[in-house]
Amino acid sequence: MDTRILLGVLLGLVAVAVGVFSLITAILTRRRRAEIAETYATTGGVAYSVVQFGCAGVLILAGLAVMVIVLVAGRQ
Repeated sequence: MDTRILLGVLLGLVAVAVGVFSLITAILTRRRRAEIAETYATTGGVAYSVVQFGCAGVLILAGLAVMVIVLVAGRQ
């Protein structure tokens, strides 16, 4: 395999790993904040959670897309 392909796949894997880590962090934060639900809702915590879940999802999808593009382009 070409070094450029390996680096592209590595970049994709790092993006997926960061996305998964962000998703786990969002879940843990949401659970921890559930104990103080009134304050959490009043300060906009729900919106923060939605944004955090969305960013994690985008990172995971972007990492997968990078890996697919690199692997498809590398075969040509």
